[in-house]
Amino acid sequence: ILELNEEKIATSGSVTDEISRLRESASVQLCYTPVYAMQMNKLKVIFHNARSLHAHFQDISADKNFLHCDIVSFAETRLNSRDSDQEFSMENYMEPFRNDQVQDNVESGRPYHGLLSLVKDTHMVYDVQYFSSALLEFTYIKTGSMSFPIQIISLYRSSVLSLEAFKLLLKQKLMPMIEITMPLIIMGDFNIDISGDNHS
Repeated sequence: ILELNEEKIATSGSVTDEISRLRESASVQLCYTPVYAMQMNKLKVIFHNARSLHAHFQDISADKNFLHCDIVSFAETRLNSRDSDQEFSMENYMEPFRNDQVQDNVESGRPYHGLLSLVKDTHMVYDVQYFSSALLEFTYIKTGSMSFPIQIISLYRSSVLSLEAFKLLLKQKLMPMIEITMPLIIMGDFNIDISGDNHS
């Protein structure tokens, strides 16, 4: 089967025509506007649960949607102290703001959680604060420009954390950071099923 007679191999004309049509005039009509096609003067943010950033960062750093964002945040990064900031930097972005899950022993493997945020180097960063526990973590970044400062919060809540405990932690730990007169974006993986009656 490996010794094919090349003289017997032929290409169908209709196949050749279809390939040419696909390459030259056919295009997929998206049902949404991708980030890279959005207006440049609009603030663009992405939150993505990476589920091991080290395993996917090469693909992420080549994705046009991420590259055209002002702020990119990742949850479940699973980074630890052995991972350098340079490994997770992107061109035209500041050094990453990392909120790695605290580990007692790095030898035990990668942690399950962790957050990482990237801010375009055309923005200013006025304040960065972190909170990290076994069941809840968030990163607070005050960024933007002098004329339009904005607060960005990236958050991960473990599904094990009860909704009541979650609300209490937000009130105690997050609310004191927030300036209520300034625009605010909260994005994250809240692990809340809103489809049922039990919002746990």
